[in-house]
Amino acid sequence: MSKLDEIEFIRHIYVEVRFILDSMSKVSEDEFYEDEILKRAITRAFEIIGEATKNLSLDFRLKYNNVPWSYMAKLRDRIIHHYQGVDFEMIWNITRENIPELDLQITKIINEHSYK
Repeated sequence: MSKLDEIEFIRHIYVEVRFILDSMSKVSEDEFYEDEILKRAITRAFEIIGEATKNLSLDFRLKYNNVPWSYMAKLRDRIIHHYQGVDFEMIWNITRENIPELDLQITKIINEHSYK
């Protein structure tokens, strides 16, 4: 896979991370749990992030080993294959605790590659 292809997957991750941050910025926890459309949209964003992550080469993931690639891919699998339903408390917590840092990490990668 070319580096351009990998940066395209990084851009997919970036778009979804920004969607999560923008969508959740003014939403309370109760509002999140009550909004079925928002819950499904955020869940789908995590699925896309995980799928894009799985398309990155091992070399790319090792180069940026500060990013939790494995966790992101496993989260996608957990969401997709959890037939009893999605753990929305877990989704809420990740949006608050992990997504802001992921945004910084992904933005840094994009900025590095935009100059090459």
